[in-house]
Order: sequence, then C-alpha cells, then structure tokens
Amino acid sequence: MKDEPPTSQPIPPSSLLPDEVIRRITAEELLRFEVQERLRKKETDSSDSKTVKFLNSPFGLFLLSAIFISGLGGLFQLRTEQLKQAEARREVQEKLLSEYRWRLNSLDRLIAETEKATDVDTKGADSILIYRIAYGATEFRTSLPEFQNESWAGIITQLDEFGISESAVQAINATNDLMSGPYAGQDSIKRGYFAPGILEDRAKSLHLYYDNARKRIYDTSVWRVFAA
Repeated sequence: MKDEPPTSQPIPPSSLLPDEVIRRITAEELLRFEVQERLRKKETDSSDSKTVKFLNSPFGLFLLSAIFISGLGGLFQLRTEQLKQAEARREVQEKLLSEYRWRLNSLDRLIAETEKATDVDTKGADSILIYRIAYGATEFRTSLPEFQNESWAGIITQLDEFGISESAVQAINATNDLMSGPYAGQDSIKRGYFAPGILEDRAKSLHLYYDNARKRIYDTSVWRVFAA
C-alpha cells in the first residue's frame, strides 16, 4: 500500500519566493541592465569617435572641402547666371525707354510749335508729324533703326510685358489719339488739327508713364543691388 502525503500541512504556492531570493534576482537584473547600457553607450561613443576621426583625417577634410567647394561653386554659377539675365533684361528695357524718351521730346517740341501757331495749315502740318511719331513711320527718324515702323503703343506694350504697367493703358490711349484725333477741324488741304489743350493733355499721360517706367527700370536694376 502506497504512502499517502500528509494532508495536515498544505503545499505553499510555487510563486511565493523568499525575500532573499527576490533581492538576489532583482540585483542581477539591475546589474544586467547597467551592463547593457554601458555597452550601448560604448558602441555609440565608439561610432561617434570613428566619425570624428574620419572627418579630421586628410581624406575626410578633402572630402568636406570638395563638397563645400562644389556647392559654393554651383551657387555662385547660379547667381552669376541670374545677374546676367537681369542685366540683359535691363539693357532691353533701357533701349525701349530711350526710344520712348526720344519720341516724347519730339512730341513736346511739336506741341510747343502748334500752340504758338495762328494759322490752321501749320497746325495741320504739325498733326501729320505727330502722327508719324506715334505710328513710327519711316519718315520719322527713330533713336535706333530697330524701332523703325514700331508704333509708340508697341513700345509701351513691350515695357508692359516687363511688368512696367502703371499708367500703361492711359499712355497707349494717348498715342492712339495722336494718330486719330479728336480733331477740331481741317486745314486747307484736309489735314486734321487738334484743338487747344488736347495735345498737352495727352502729353501729360505720356510723361507720367515715362516717369513711372524710368523709376521702375533704374531703381530695380542689378547695379542698385550692388550699391546697396
């Protein structure tokens, strides 16, 4: 007959451990965690040290210099190209503005002559000359040959395409009036002439656009950037 285990003393649960065993396990776990942290930090420091050592080496310094010079060279080339393009645009704008001023001076002279004239034939002849200025006719001598047969409104339109738009519409309308009137009457050979004050009014619009364009072109030139 087999011996039966005594039933008077219950078997303690396996999860209950003595305090000493628990302290020993806890200490071992803390030690293992500390060792892992030290090893991890050592690996990181070692990696950083290798990186710094490489960058301080002759080859590392050469590589850094090559990257820096390459980036700086690319930036300089881009900036140089931008300045060349800006200068090329400015040269075109200056040509257009110079032709504009040339026609404006011619118009001012004819207006002064017309206002002093007392006979309608002189006024009619001046109206034809004013028409040629606005139209860019071959009979009118432009500042440069390239502007021959180029209307005054066409010059304003080109400046407008560069963003010089303030008062552009009024200036174009003024040049149209210089070619087609309103006329106050006709001279002896059927040439229209302007009533007093009409030409001065149109000239004001043209002068206003010139002042705005000149300020825009020269105040935003690349030379202003260098001088600043």
